[in-house]
Amino acid sequence: MVSVKIGNEGTLALRYQLDVVVNGDIGDLADVIDVYYVKDAHARTSLPTDMSEMGSPIGTLRQVLEGSADLGVARGNLIAGEADFATIALKMKESAGNDYQGESIGATFDIMLNATQLTHETDGFGSDQYDATAQYPVSVSDSDSFESAIESGKNSPVEINLTESIFNRNTLN
Repeated sequence: MVSVKIGNEGTLALRYQLDVVVNGDIGDLADVIDVYYVKDAHARTSLPTDMSEMGSPIGTLRQVLEGSADLGVARGNLIAGEADFATIALKMKESAGNDYQGESIGATFDIMLNATQLTHETDGFGSDQYDATAQYPVSVSDSDSFESAIESGKNSPVEINLTESIFNRNTLN
């Protein structure tokens, strides 16, 4: 279990997304580990005796590792000076049995926080929509996802982070 404080020490409102980024191949053990997420006003320091206090699992570890990039594990909005605590807990399913003894999830993973401006403050013209199209940075590891990120950046600027070396044969417009 880990509790992460997400604070806005800036002067503008922000929206954030917490992602779990996998590094390597995922093993079978990840299929029998449930992932729980709770957003609180305080940090949790220990797992509750009854996991229902953490709510329902958001998925298995495999589901979270494979799907996190699209939806994020957690999302939220913070006005200047506010903070949230995101608690992520992993618990092996009691039905898993001894088949998984000595197994590994196979991969390591990082928790990554992305943030961008939130449409909250008004600009000099009285509009609060000046940053409505602000996007989270996009991480890409292959040519297809790179081209998709370039395409999505045609309507509003997008920051693209390359996580692997790629070779792109197409002309970028």
